[in-house]
Amino acid sequence: AYEASASDADLLVMGTHRRHGLRRLWLGATTQPTLHAATVPVVCVPAVDAEARLAPQPIPALREILVATDFSPLANQAIPYAYALVGERGVVHLAHVHERTVPSPAYAYDDKTGSILGTPEEKAVLDKLKALVPPEAEKRGVVSRPLVAEGAKVASTILQTANRLSVDTIVVGSHGRTGLGKALLGSVAAAVVEGSERPVFVVRTPRS
Repeated sequence: AYEASASDADLLVMGTHRRHGLRRLWLGATTQPTLHAATVPVVCVPAVDAEARLAPQPIPALREILVATDFSPLANQAIPYAYALVGERGVVHLAHVHERTVPSPAYAYDDKTGSILGTPEEKAVLDKLKALVPPEAEKRGVVSRPLVAEGAKVASTILQTANRLSVDTIVVGSHGRTGLGKALLGSVAAAVVEGSERPVFVVRTPRS
C-alpha cells in the first residue's frame, strides 16, 4: 500500500489466498491490512492452482462486471470504476441487495414474505439504479443492466449473484475498517473478497 501511494499509482493489484477463520490467524493475512492502509482502489485476485501459477497467464477480457450499491455515497462511488474496467460493448450489472429472510429451499419459490420483486418498490429501486449510470456509458457502447437481488446477507447474495451471472469481476466500495470498527460497522467488501472465486475490485473511500 505504501509503494502504491509513493509511486502515485491509480490502482493496486494483489493476490489473495481467501484465508479465513483459524487458518487465517495461523498463516497471517495481508489482504485486510492492505485494504485498510491503501489510499487507491485495490483489485484482489483469488489464488489459482499451483500449476497454473507457474505458466504465463493470458490477459483477461473483462466483458461483464457486477457492481453493488446500497445507494450510500461510499457505494455509489464504486459505480464509475465498474464502467472504467469494462471494455467497449461490455455489460455492467448494477445490483442492489434487498435483505430479507430467505425460507428453506423447499419453500423458496412459494414464500414471498418480505420480497419486493415484481412490486412498485422494486421498480423504484431499478429507477434509482438507472439514474446512477454514467452519462458516457452509452457512448462507449456499454450495456447497463440494473437488478434487485434478495437474500439474508448482503455479501453472500452478491457472491451468489456474481456466480449466477458468470461475471468476470465484482466491484464494491469499502471504508477499509478493521478491528473494532469492522466489528461494529460490518464489512461487506471483506466478506466478498474472502468468499469470491473471481477478482474483486475494492474502491476505498477518500480519507478525511
